[in-house]
Amino acid sequence: MFAATRRLVAPLVIVTVLAGGCSSSSGEESLSPTSTLAPDQITVLTAAAEVMGSVQTVEFSIERAGAPVHIDPLGVLTFNKAVGRFAAPTSADALVTVQVAGFNTEIGAVAFEGTTWLSDPISGNFSRAPGSYAFDPATLFDPEIGWRPLLDSGLSDIEWLGLDATGDEPRYRLRGIGEPERLEVITAGLVRDQTVVLDIRFDTATGAVREVEFSTVNDGETSTWTLTFHGYGQPLDVTPPPTDDGD
Repeated sequence: MFAATRRLVAPLVIVTVLAGGCSSSSGEESLSPTSTLAPDQITVLTAAAEVMGSVQTVEFSIERAGAPVHIDPLGVLTFNKAVGRFAAPTSADALVTVQVAGFNTEIGAVAFEGTTWLSDPISGNFSRAPGSYAFDPATLFDPEIGWRPLLDSGLSDIEWLGLDATGDEPRYRLRGIGEPERLEVITAGLVRDQTVVLDIRFDTATGAVREVEFSTVNDGETSTWTLTFHGYGQPLDVTPPPTDDGD
């Protein structure tokens, strides 16, 4: 959208900035199989495509390190991290941490039934986002253009890494090159027109994606990204925020 290659398009503000009050669920998740998937890439990717294409609720985070990435056309707001929730088919809320003139601040937004509200970083008050900021959060997990087609047929040069027991819980892990158009969707516009190597970790029982890591290079500078997902199927309620103008 903007000429600067390391600037996020405006819609990213909507989807990863979506509003405060993003609470973390603590109960057992309800994807449910108790057995472990067979440890091979075909089995895991097939299960993962099905799970990620039928997400009803999920909590997510997106975090950047390294070279700065700006989310505004003037290059003032540097994206650091977003924490949010998604509820099918079209609702999401999140809180994004940005840096302005060396200081961290937070911006919230809520997307609900086709309308998006953004918070003022100083007052915290919400107002309707301009039309140019409109974004449909359903595309994050749209079964036709998002995770399902990426996992089903959108990865190439796959390297199966097997069971990874380095974290708190064992994960199946693989690396593969992701198609740019799919990556743009699953990162809400954060990564555009780049082919990157995705390092993906999956739940060993369900195939649900748990963590994704990748790097992008723009103007010779590298940004590293971490996406995490949890709380699949947990109850959550996304509602429009209170506003001063009655919207």
